[in-house]
Amino acid sequence: MQIIAYAIVLVFSTASLVSGAWAAAFSFTLFPLQQLLWSASPIFLSNRTLPNFVVAGAVGLGLLKQVLAKKASFTGAVNPVSLASLGLYAWAAVTLIWTRAPESGTEMVIQGLPYVLLMIVIVPLTLPSLDDVANMRTALLFMGTVVLGAITISPDFTYWGGRLVFQFNSESRTNPLVIGELGGLVMLAAVLWPPGERGPGGGLLRAVAGLMGIVAILQSGSRGQMLGAIVICVAAIPLARPVLS
Repeated sequence: MQIIAYAIVLVFSTASLVSGAWAAAFSFTLFPLQQLLWSASPIFLSNRTLPNFVVAGAVGLGLLKQVLAKKASFTGAVNPVSLASLGLYAWAAVTLIWTRAPESGTEMVIQGLPYVLLMIVIVPLTLPSLDDVANMRTALLFMGTVVLGAITISPDFTYWGGRLVFQFNSESRTNPLVIGELGGLVMLAAVLWPPGERGPGGGLLRAVAGLMGIVAILQSGSRGQMLGAIVICVAAIPLARPVLS
């Protein structure tokens, strides 16, 4: 599995330098990929934050490449949605004033800042157009399926309480819900693929990705994630279909 894990990181990192859409999709696989690398590589296991730097570095370099090539667009970056998203995180920081556990709360906020910067600030900038968003959907289907498939076949992952995890030791293990979260994203991307954009092999990719997404959610043991994914898919299907009148 070590060679497979390294190959995934190498290919995905290279793709992130070539396309902003693939860079964005790469970031969405961060936490499950993190677990895969921990399980497969002693280097990543002994340096548990290293996967974060690898993914963030690839996404950041991809954005820098876009900026230097004058393909990046910052027009509209500051909008009601981005302000509201940052506002929610800012409010979370403000609540530290009256929390009963200020030390642990502050530590959690500080630890989460790099992820906020990556997901809320950098990743949206890698998708300057709707075409890039559509390409990101395809990239997410492929990357998500590969990562989830690698985790599924990895002999280092075992079931604990009905949930697929990697055991650090007898008392410490990975969070199985991040596997289900990526499974839900992949499932959603497969279901909401517009009918006119399938292209050669599109139907097969959607079928495999959708099935892998369902398997991942079941492996995570989260009934809530499965129910939530189904509800969101059903509610959002009209948004992925052309308006007839």
